Amino acid sequence: MKIPYFPFKTSAQLRPSSARVPVHIISPLSNAYGGSERRAVSLYTLLKDHTDVSLWSEHEPHPALAATYPIRPIQLRRLHFPRSGVLVFVGIYFYVRRWIRFSRPQRKIVIINTIESDRKPRFISHIEQAGGPPVEIVYASQSTKAAYSMPGVIESSPIDLTVFTTVARPPDRDRFTVGRLSRDHPKKHHADDPAFYRRLIEHGCAIRIMGGRILADRMNASPFLELLPAGHEPAAQFLQGLDCFYYRTAGDYYETYGRVVHEALACGLPVVVERDGGYAEHIEHGVNGFLFDKEDEAQKIIVDLKEDAALRARISRAARESAQRIYSPVELENIRRFYIGDSDLNWRAAR
Repeated sequence: MKIPYFPFKTSAQLRPSSARVPVHIISPLSNAYGGSERRAVSLYTLLKDHTDVSLWSEHEPHPALAATYPIRPIQLRRLHFPRSGVLVFVGIYFYVRRWIRFSRPQRKIVIINTIESDRKPRFISHIEQAGGPPVEIVYASQSTKAAYSMPGVIESSPIDLTVFTTVARPPDRDRFTVGRLSRDHPKKHHADDPAFYRRLIEHGCAIRIMGGRILADRMNASPFLELLPAGHEPAAQFLQGLDCFYYRTAGDYYETYGRVVHEALACGLPVVVERDGGYAEHIEHGVNGFLFDKEDEAQKIIVDLKEDAALRARISRAARESAQRIYSPVELENIRRFYIGDSDLNWRAAR
């Protein structure tokens, strides 16, 4: 049966109203440790006490997410899909099926957290072709926005600072512990990192990597090396067990935001990260973290941190303070109001 088309009001017409509409967050949710998935569930948590918000997926959600969050399956044949309200698509890496043609949303928001070669992603074109209000764009970082020709706002992926917080590091720890976490995927690791980790061990460091099992066949066994599966322990607990956070990705992969880097900042960790990434927009070299271009720079920074407790303490304080600014109550409230429709200031400014 053909569903009749009804005229839509534009976002600009709807926004001044104080009436709130339901928010539907749409994501595959198939990987419990991916940045897009963590952003989707964090946004749900941020909004759930303030409006009617739902998580939706057209895919089989990861068991860990399905056990924690009320994820609703999208099933067009059963007419089970978001019918109205605010549609929020987290990511542009998946395909939205025919149900979008029958939805009648007041707003459509797409969070872009990857960079494609086209100036206008096919995902956006597909959402636009379904009709309805114009697509509103949220970018993961300034560098992501610069890659496209479309107007939009820049928004941080929400992080709970009551979970990701600082803890006292044991003063008698045997070895200075350098680590990182990510999905267990080749693009999340640089090809030269196994050799780099071996050199750090030779300089008296311990290495602990969660989401690093993929490196196992390229690393020699060592009592000072741990390669753990993704999700082996809660992210905050893992970070709080480190002395330094190191991060770079495969040479052909650009990290548009780097949620894990921001979680490390929130835990007061000195971060030593490759300069080429969206997270670099929040790091001032030598103040709240360190940016490097070459391995020898990263190695020197890490060894200096290992040997200088005062330097570690100064960077740790600044790292936590920067996270408190990025995720301040005012900033989180601005994010919340953008989705529930209490304010259109950010969107108007971005146009």
